[in-house]
Amino acid sequence: MKYLLFLIFISLCYPLNAQNSSGPVAEAAEFKSMKLHLAKITLKDWPYMIPFQQGKKWGYLDQRTIKITVPALANTLYLFKPEGYIGTFNDYKNDLFYTLTLDEEGKLRTHSEQVAELVMPPQQYGRSSNPNIKSIPSENGYTGFEYKIVANDIIEITAYSDLYASYNAKEPKLIPLWIDGKVYAIAGKTTSDPHVTHFGIIASDGKSLAGFDFEYQKLIPVGGVKDTTSSWFLIQPIGDRDTKYSYINHKGEYRLKDSLSSRMYNWVYQSSQQHYPYYMPVKTTVGYVLTEQRIIDTYELKYINTLPKGYKLEYMDYMNTKAYSKESPDITRQTAKVFIVVSLDDKSCYMDLEGKIYTPQQ
Repeated sequence: MKYLLFLIFISLCYPLNAQNSSGPVAEAAEFKSMKLHLAKITLKDWPYMIPFQQGKKWGYLDQRTIKITVPALANTLYLFKPEGYIGTFNDYKNDLFYTLTLDEEGKLRTHSEQVAELVMPPQQYGRSSNPNIKSIPSENGYTGFEYKIVANDIIEITAYSDLYASYNAKEPKLIPLWIDGKVYAIAGKTTSDPHVTHFGIIASDGKSLAGFDFEYQKLIPVGGVKDTTSSWFLIQPIGDRDTKYSYINHKGEYRLKDSLSSRMYNWVYQSSQQHYPYYMPVKTTVGYVLTEQRIIDTYELKYINTLPKGYKLEYMDYMNTKAYSKESPDITRQTAKVFIVVSLDDKSCYMDLEGKIYTPQQ
């Protein structure tokens, strides 16, 4: 019995003694070296630091001299931003994961604990439903809609032809909007298949806008475009699900015709409460997006064809000295520098929009 009590006493005391005897974990030599190099970078020099890869690690080179400023010791590194996050360092020996950030003075801060962030799916916005809206039978040839203008030039549908009735909601398949100072609506007509809708643009009398006579299976108004003299739309002509998308304005002028993937519709653009009814390109980097190994400029509606032969597009990064506005690329581009991480033979490097590759000089 005494022997059993002794074993219990040892089992209770040993973890406590072991815990008390342990001290702070010594930092890895590579981590110390990386911090010393990062600490030498001043706030005015940070906008010129471009990551480069050697092996599986990342360092910084100076854009002005193309010489190494920080050896490749970090697991990830990114361009300077006011938010402060620049990368990560993994200390596998001590099972520690560090995040690397900068304070307002450009001084390095490290954190060995990572807090998970809950990211909610984007909310889809629309106007509040009108309980007094009425449906008018189309049997006598009525194909239009009625409306009234409320505060801030908001268009409110008050009546509509039952051609645009929705099977799943009280609201019709109508999105009112202003085009050249006149009221129109994106309208959806259900086909013989209740799950298939064809879209067009109509005036209040039901007449289709030229080029928009229910010829599309997808049609959304888009914002964030440099050309503010036209109303622009992302469209997918009637066809199968793989039919390519295009940009088109209300005058019938195309950009990137029949060349855009469904990623533009399903991911890049999202509806915006502030800019309703327009969808904004929020899943972009200063108005640029990568899709199907192409660089697309959603602000000027064009391709950036600067990728050198043999390279593959990986992801985008940007440097900015001011707060980033996703919905105002015209403002952000005045201060931001955009780069694309590209790869050749499994080695990654940074490339600017002119196609210049940044690798350190030996």
